[in-house]
Amino acid sequence: MKTMCISMMGLLMITTLAFGQAKDSKSLDVILKNYLTALKSDNAGLRNSALYQLVQLKAKYPDADLSACEKCIAQMSSKDKNTRVRINAGLALLGLQDAQLPTKVKANDEQEPTKFFARLHQEI
Repeated sequence: MKTMCISMMGLLMITTLAFGQAKDSKSLDVILKNYLTALKSDNAGLRNSALYQLVQLKAKYPDADLSACEKCIAQMSSKDKNTRVRINAGLALLGLQDAQLPTKVKANDEQEPTKFFARLHQEI
C-alpha cells in the first residue's frame, strides 16, 4: 500500500512537470486523468495530496481548464469518508473557482498540504 501511494505521488509530480513543459490540450488531458485517478483512490493521503497539487497547478496556470476535476472535488467535499479530505476538498474547490485566492495564498513545493489548507482557510 505504501509503495502504491509513493508510486502515485511520483506519477502526479511527473504529470505536473510535464504540463509545465508542454501546455497543449493532450498533455492536460493525461494530467487530469491521472489526478482524477488519484482523487478516486482509497488512500486519503493521496486524495489530499492530489487536491493540494491541483490548487498548485491552477495557481501556476490560471487559464487551465480543470472543470473535470472540479466536479469530482465538489462530490468529495460532500461525500468523502475522511473528514479532513472532505474539508480540504471544499477549500480546494474555492481555490480553483476564485481567481484571486491562489495569488493571496501561494502554494510552494516545500509546503505540506495541511499547512497550505490551513492558510487557505484563514484567508477565506
